[in-house]
This record gives sequence, structure tokens and C-alpha cells, in this order.
Amino acid sequence: VLFRSALEVTPEFLEDTIVWLRRNRNDLVSLDEARSRLVNRRFDRRFVAITLDDGYRDNNVWARPIFTKHDVPYTIYIPTEFAEGRGNLWWTALEEMVARNDRLEADDRLIMCGSLREKFQAYALLKQIIIDLPERAAEMAFLARLAARHRYDAMAMAREACMNWDEIRDLATDRFAAVEAHTLSHPLLAKLTHDACRAELVQSRAILQDKLQREVRHL
Repeated sequence: VLFRSALEVTPEFLEDTIVWLRRNRNDLVSLDEARSRLVNRRFDRRFVAITLDDGYRDNNVWARPIFTKHDVPYTIYIPTEFAEGRGNLWWTALEEMVARNDRLEADDRLIMCGSLREKFQAYALLKQIIIDLPERAAEMAFLARLAARHRYDAMAMAREACMNWDEIRDLATDRFAAVEAHTLSHPLLAKLTHDACRAELVQSRAILQDKLQREVRHL
């Protein structure tokens, strides 16, 4: 795992961390409670709020039972396009294409990725290409060309990786869970115009509130 290793933990690590935090007198609190303590400057006890980004299905399968077992509040942030099965998880798409191939043709560039070292280098290069592109449309076009050239179905991967609306609605009934907004499409916001950035924020909240039939308060 080239990218997600920095963003993933095992279920065992999650449970061990919860136990360690409690043993060392840390309160595990919801985001609402964390905000309240910060605003009211209630610092008599240490506290931790746990959040998970993007609505990955493994959050529901592996993390949710652990939070329930230990009575731990948690927040999951949902990019609404991910829940609709059309998310642009470019970091995972790049990782899987690098992992599956010994070489990649990226427009006019041949990128070798046969050895483990080459795979790390190839992933870092492709990631930087995506980040350096000036607009989101250019990011998506580059990824589409790369995926088509190597017969990779990025949308199928996104549907497999992320929870759908039925799963999210079920998760939202969990008394320990808060489901909150995380933009429409998970873009690099610095690349967007002011109006496009605002639309990502406002529309994602509106969609979540409609799907869950409750107020969404956090971003």
C-alpha cells in the first residue's frame, strides 16, 4: 500500500488506541462536545474526538463495531459523489494502477514500476502530476486517459470502496455516529474558483440533509 498506509490503521490498532486513551484518562467525546469544551475553555480534562474521512465501507464493517463495543462517539465525513458511486478517488486509482503494472504510459511519458522501489517512485511522480495540474477538469482528464490506456475502471473501484446511501442512512441511526459534510467531490479546493468552492460546501450539506433528514452541522 503506497498511499493509504499513511491514512489507514488496522482494527487492532484502533481498539488498542481507544483502550490506551481511556487508560490514560482521556475523554472520548463527540465533535459537538469537543466544540463545547473549546468554546467554553473547559480544559480540566484531556479529550479526543475521532473522525474518519470519505465514507469508506471498511469504516462501517470494521471500525463501527469497535466504537460500539467501547461506547465511543465518532464522526464520518461524506463526500456526496462518493456515496453516489461516482467518486474521483484518484489517489487509490493511481495506487492500484501502479500496483498492477510493470510500466505505465502517462500521455507522452513512460513510467517504470516493476520493482517495489520503482512503484514508490512512480506513485510519487503521478501524485505530483495530479497535484500540479492547474484545474480539476485537467486532473480528471489526465486520470481518465491513464485509466483508459491501462483498462482500469476507476468508477467500479470507487463503488466498491465507499458506502452507498443505504449504508450511510443505516450508519446514521447509530447512537455513537455523526455523519457530516465533506464537499461534493473531494476536490483540491485551492484549485477552485470562489463560486465553485462555495457550491462544493453548500450543496454537499444540502444533499446530506435531504438524504438523512436531519441537520448537518460540521464540515
